[in-house]
Amino acid sequence: MSTFAYLLAALFFAGNSIGTSTRTVVHHEPYDPTVNIIKRATTLLREGEFDKAERIFRDVIAEIERDAVSSEAAYLQLQIARDACFAAWRKDPLATAGLRDFIMECDYYLGDKTGAEKRAAVFLEFDPKHSLANFFMGQLAFEKGDLKKAELYLRQSIETKPDSRACNCFGVVLQRTERHAESEQYSRQSIQLAKDAGLRDTHLAAIYDTLAVALARQGKFLEAREAMSETLFIMGEWAQFHPALMLTQLEIAVGLEEREEARGFRDKIAFQVAQLDDFERELFIRLSDKVAEFERP
Repeated sequence: MSTFAYLLAALFFAGNSIGTSTRTVVHHEPYDPTVNIIKRATTLLREGEFDKAERIFRDVIAEIERDAVSSEAAYLQLQIARDACFAAWRKDPLATAGLRDFIMECDYYLGDKTGAEKRAAVFLEFDPKHSLANFFMGQLAFEKGDLKKAELYLRQSIETKPDSRACNCFGVVLQRTERHAESEQYSRQSIQLAKDAGLRDTHLAAIYDTLAVALARQGKFLEAREAMSETLFIMGEWAQFHPALMLTQLEIAVGLEEREEARGFRDKIAFQVAQLDDFERELFIRLSDKVAEFERP
């Protein structure tokens, strides 16, 4: 499944079927000092200084979230650190419990879908309420089309620790099950959490798209357009390469009976319809039929 809001909100799993990471790896770059920082934390970990290592790793993730880390060397070192942390956790889960979030965040930013699923399952056996593990399992369940499991995992993730990414993904799941008022609620919560956490603009673009859809499907088309304008402002010219974004705009235009605009979006999407998932394609067909009704004398 490839809903724009779900994918960008997740920023999950670089280079696989779910989507691509928004981070940019710069080749032939100058030496990145983050490499030494991660190495130092990994050394502390192996020396049993778990709390010190965890604090440094947490700072590294914060830098990644601000898009301040882009070198390939740093991400390769991050993978080494992730593996060392998981090995340490296996040996002493209680003493290294604080490292679980770092391990999951590494899988998230490294794009390791297979590893994330395995490690999340292990963490949930140890702690069924672990927030990030539930978040990732919810994402994977959504990708597989299992909305019931996705809802259970994501709801548990949010109940344990409200997180902007989880709230936005949950909002999309709720849309797929026709609970649009509840989706609006979680989308708005996601926006506030994202702003509080200082998350990157691409994440906010995804949430506003989720909110726009929730509003449109409640007949709040003018509010939906206002939310969509936030997404378009952030995405700029890249918006035209995302047919799911244009699909939201088509839905709003149809709802407002803006015939010319609706026809324009319909025609643009038609050239990129293969990029839509099954749910989106069905919606596109329904909206196209409504546009066709506009054209009848």
